[in-house]
Amino acid sequence: MINSRWNLGLIVGVLFFLAPAVHAKEQKIPEKPTYSAVKSSDCGLDISLPTSLSDRVHVSVISTVNEGILNNFSELTLVSPICQFDIDDDALYDSSVPIHILAHYSDDRGYRPRLYFWNGKQEKWTALPGTMNRISKTVETDIHLAYARIGVFVEENAMHEGVASWYADKRFPEGAATDLYPVGTRLKVTNTLNDTSTVVVTTSTWVNPNKKRVIDLVKNSFLKIAKLEDGLANVRIEKLF
Repeated sequence: MINSRWNLGLIVGVLFFLAPAVHAKEQKIPEKPTYSAVKSSDCGLDISLPTSLSDRVHVSVISTVNEGILNNFSELTLVSPICQFDIDDDALYDSSVPIHILAHYSDDRGYRPRLYFWNGKQEKWTALPGTMNRISKTVETDIHLAYARIGVFVEENAMHEGVASWYADKRFPEGAATDLYPVGTRLKVTNTLNDTSTVVVTTSTWVNPNKKRVIDLVKNSFLKIAKLEDGLANVRIEKLF
């Protein structure tokens, strides 16, 4: 009788111990949303919504905006039409799930194109993080808004910060490779950690698979601001005139 009670207690204890593991195993990881194209516009803006919403909403894109917004570019240069998208029934839209936008532009003039949206509260154009493709002349990003005015701009005189690396090139001892500025642009590159600077000339533009790097300097120029064994340096880039 004692052995039977002991065995029964042992079985119950084992089942109790395994129960959380079995329950955890049955839990499913939430699936990432899939997207469906809803609207492709003549103004060069393609909108993709989560498939769960694509048959319940309508996206309209227009290329006309008021004059005040058109004149508020500051130091930006517009390289695409300004488009507006609007989900008619925004109550259906879950803002935690982004809308995917792909915008076409005409000519980036050698500078890096970026997507901006009109920030009505601050009354200025605000940059969106995104990915560009110079071959197809497109910029794409995700946005968590049911309504926005979108445009592709370049910043010809902008200052940039990021990571620099180095490479060997005997032809151009003061050369640099970057997709931020066109070939022939003189740049001042400053190491933000030790405040040392060097002046380089853009000799190559490149498609950078590593988004953390903003520029690569020829070895001689990199040596003026950092040690080669460091490999990388945090820098600030300024365009010289």
